[in-house]
Amino acid sequence: MSKNNKLIIIAGVILLTVLVAFQVISAPPKEITAYQLTVDGKGIFTVEDQTELEKMLVEYKEEYMPREIPEDAQLVKVDFLQQVEVQEVSIKPEEMNTLTDAKDKLYTKKEEATVIEVQPGDVFSTLANKNGITVKEAIKLNPHLNPERIYPGDKIIISPFKPSLDVVVEYEQTAIEPAPFKTIRENDSSMLRSQSKIIKKGIEGEKEVTYTIQAINGFVEKKTVLK
Repeated sequence: MSKNNKLIIIAGVILLTVLVAFQVISAPPKEITAYQLTVDGKGIFTVEDQTELEKMLVEYKEEYMPREIPEDAQLVKVDFLQQVEVQEVSIKPEEMNTLTDAKDKLYTKKEEATVIEVQPGDVFSTLANKNGITVKEAIKLNPHLNPERIYPGDKIIISPFKPSLDVVVEYEQTAIEPAPFKTIRENDSSMLRSQSKIIKKGIEGEKEVTYTIQAINGFVEKKTVLK
């Protein structure tokens, strides 16, 4: 083989190597399958493991279950107020979030809670009004406190923190309550108009009442009579 032919072969090998390397470098990175959490149509984060993501959402809901649900209550619904979906997507590896990063994003608070500390001489109703909320709202936000007996050092929530996702819980609760009674009276011609006599005296009874209760982020928002 002549010297020129050897040079041509070497040059060809070098050129081929350069072309292959260029193609590798210029080729778009390979995409991988991942799972994205979307809230109201907006992507929040993307992780590799769908099972871990769904487990994370279940644990999040459990964080916001109301504390005062009775054992005999019937749970109707536990869901997000927003439209939350897990979607399969194809992304570049560098766009993937770690589970730790995803959890941090999920638990990010939109707004911190406002909490005040009771001082000597403070009155529950006065503190509520002074901070721009009604006594009814203050009681709802602080079910662990007796509004008639607060002590220095007690913490009162004025406004709860706002989480990234709102959890709605609905449950039914049945209670036995006093039943109203009716006393039958009669007025005859021998009596003054303002007078009457009891014909049948009512007896106080009991009735079973079922309520539907809705709580958002652990706080009761609505209570309605179901039957």
